Amino acid sequence: ESPVIDFTGEEEETPKIESPVIDFTGEEEEKQEEKKEPAASQNQNQNPNQQPQMPWGYNPWMQMPPQGGDPSQQPQMPWGYNPWMQMPPQGGDPNQQPQMPWGYNPWMQMPPQGSDPNQQPQMPWGYNPWMQQQQPVQPSPPPKQEETTPVQAPPKPQETPPVQEPPKPQEKPPVQEPPKPQEPAPVQEVPQPEEQPVAPSEPPKQPEKPSAPAVPENAKVFTANDIQNASSSHIAVPEGYQVIGDAVFSGNTAVESINLPSTLMKIGERAFENCEKLMTINIPDGVVEIGRSAFAGCKKITKIDLPQGITRIHQSTFSGCEKLTDFVIPSTVKGLGKHVFLNCESLTEMTVPDGVDELPENVFSGCRSLVKVHVADSVSNIRKNAFSWCEALTTVNIPEAVTEIGDGAFTGCSSLRTVNIPQNLRTIGYGSFSKCGVLRSLILPDTIESIGENAFNGSNKTLIVRCNHNNKYIKHYCRMNRVKCKDIEPEE
Repeated sequence: ESPVIDFTGEEEETPKIESPVIDFTGEEEEKQEEKKEPAASQNQNQNPNQQPQMPWGYNPWMQMPPQGGDPSQQPQMPWGYNPWMQMPPQGGDPNQQPQMPWGYNPWMQMPPQGSDPNQQPQMPWGYNPWMQQQQPVQPSPPPKQEETTPVQAPPKPQETPPVQEPPKPQEKPPVQEPPKPQEPAPVQEVPQPEEQPVAPSEPPKQPEKPSAPAVPENAKVFTANDIQNASSSHIAVPEGYQVIGDAVFSGNTAVESINLPSTLMKIGERAFENCEKLMTINIPDGVVEIGRSAFAGCKKITKIDLPQGITRIHQSTFSGCEKLTDFVIPSTVKGLGKHVFLNCESLTEMTVPDGVDELPENVFSGCRSLVKVHVADSVSNIRKNAFSWCEALTTVNIPEAVTEIGDGAFTGCSSLRTVNIPQNLRTIGYGSFSKCGVLRSLILPDTIESIGENAFNGSNKTLIVRCNHNNKYIKHYCRMNRVKCKDIEPEE
């Protein structure tokens, strides 16, 4: 069954759902055109600035038929169709396609119909021809010209009136004014505190300190060229000399006594090294510095008196002085160098003054006649081999500040019987008390953290190590090294 079409139009309103009516006579199209004509006349009288509203997806190339063609027939355009290259100029050959220059803009090149072809119309910003032209109507150009003049005027006043200048001057003065008064205020306060510390009398104190120990840069130096008779057994350095140069008398085997001037302040390094026959020498009270190895190898010298101005005895200063018996370290000395009294075999008693913080490596090593040493409470470390092979040493009182006994510190002290171990001791180095054949007892505190290998090697036949009954580390060490270990006896 095929749908029944009513040509009379009497039953158009019968169905509830309205359906589009298709007119094959063409009367509807004529009615629509008649409606469009008065609408076109109304558009001519309307404001030219008012743009008509086009439906979404409007395409002028598919809506506008070719000239003289059926208006109901829409032309089919090929893919990539370009109307500017297809539509020839008015009055030209339709088969001839015009050649347009690069960057061609048809809205600026094609003048409106009926106007001067050389005059290019000025279009407003955002101009859209598809929204301006509905039909190719001739009276369209005049409204376009009218649109250009009123449209240009409104954008100019709109762009010019941006009022952003007044806030700028308002922001600048308040921002610049506050920092200016703030900057000068602190600048005036700064010099005031600087002047206050300058006022106290610090400069007079500074020259007082260096005046005694300082040696002038332009001091007069006694050199080897100043020795008149190097083969003489007695040499006197003339007055006025302030410094004995380095190694001036080094290796002199003839000199037996030397007289130094009262103006002397410094004895250079190795100044009297290996003067094997030197027995006596006076050191003036003004001497504040003695270089390293200054008297090293002076085997026959027996006595040296150091002045109180010396603050440090440098490395190997008196090493190898085998006959040195009478020596006192000045109380002003605060530091000792390595090997200072190495192999001073005739020294019997030494006192380390307060202020010395450590006994350096080999400081008393090989002092075979050293019987007694008094160590100041300021000493906190006893370094490697500090008392090694002090065969006559019987007792040592180690200060409570000592936390470390270095490797071999008391190795070969074959006469050592008693040693007081401090309660803060943490480390006993490798072989520290080895070959101490008569050492009877050592009481080790619970602070012990490390005991080196062979620490008591050669002493284990007579030595008894005592510790707390719950100190597993010390007991285990003694068990592994075959050292007798007993608990500390409670005090009555």
